[in-house]
Amino acid sequence: MVMDKLPSDATDFSEASISNESSVKQPQNKVLAYDGYVSSSADKMLSAKTKKFGFNWSALSLRTKATVLAIALGVVPTVGIASLAYYLDSKALAQKVAENHQSQANEAIEKLTRFVFERYGDVQVLANFPIFRNQALSATISLQDKQKVLAQFAETYQIYDSIAVYGLDGKLIVNGGAEKAPANNADRDYFQMAIKTGKPFISQPTISKVTKVANVFFAAPIKDSVTGQTIAVVRTRMPVKDLEKVIQNYGDAKNQINYHFFDGSGKIFMATEKKQVDHDVNADFPDGFTAIRTTGKSGSWIGHDQNQKTVETLNAFTPTQAFQGMPDLKWGIVYTIESQNAFKSVDELRNSLFLGTAVAALLVGLIGAYLAERAIRPIKAAADAV
Repeated sequence: MVMDKLPSDATDFSEASISNESSVKQPQNKVLAYDGYVSSSADKMLSAKTKKFGFNWSALSLRTKATVLAIALGVVPTVGIASLAYYLDSKALAQKVAENHQSQANEAIEKLTRFVFERYGDVQVLANFPIFRNQALSATISLQDKQKVLAQFAETYQIYDSIAVYGLDGKLIVNGGAEKAPANNADRDYFQMAIKTGKPFISQPTISKVTKVANVFFAAPIKDSVTGQTIAVVRTRMPVKDLEKVIQNYGDAKNQINYHFFDGSGKIFMATEKKQVDHDVNADFPDGFTAIRTTGKSGSWIGHDQNQKTVETLNAFTPTQAFQGMPDLKWGIVYTIESQNAFKSVDELRNSLFLGTAVAALLVGLIGAYLAERAIRPIKAAADAV
């Protein structure tokens, strides 16, 4: 047959031959599969390194992602709104605290000035007594009766420890009050000013040469009822301790609320902290006081007391305001309170907001997580079914 004569190297198309050829190609497919395995292993190694060195959001499950987003959407606005509310409220509250402190200082200085103004009126009443102005009447009144009039005046008001009338030469004419007046007053500034100006005068708080106690002196010229000429000078003496009674409610050592009244020269003459009396107010309050005082207006600042440099204080300054017909005393007050006590309400607001925000954020977070779980549950069930 012809087929038996085919050469041995001719192409064989039999089933066995085809089967053998297929078996020859199989190793190539195995090589390709191995290459895929190597590539997949490299991706896994890279993914593992990514997880090790950074957060892989895509690796999180849908449930975790939804929960995180729900919590973030609930908590972040809550914290943001609370922070903004604290910033605005604390700022307004701190401003209100400073204004109230300034208002207290204004009240204290006004109360003190009004009290001094009333004493300024008292000395003018004494200067107008007929027994001193009317020389004809005065000649008929004994010295003892005049002394009784002055003593009764001092006893009625319970403010003055000495009331006296001096002649133009400065010599004592009539003495009244609990304390004995000096025999000659010619060298005192209030006596000289009363004669020189012909008007009532208020002295700066000074230490008496007799009692060694700080006093305020009021003097007024006694003018003849006929000629109008100055014929004598009446002066009253009020201890500073009586001024302290007027403003004692403005000091509170327990809560570190202190007042410091100073005279025209800047010397402190009355303070809750007794050790600061006779100090220079500019030296005791170096932080911000001088700049505010030069304006002549009230003002407040945060600073430190020179005697307690580590303690921060809220300070307020207010100068005296002269009433109609009264000379300007040029006194002032520095009213202080420790900052931690002054802004205690601000700290309480912060703590309340912090606690409230923490509770609200926790509740919102739990609710968000619960709702996210409920929303994802159908999607997960469908994915599991697929």
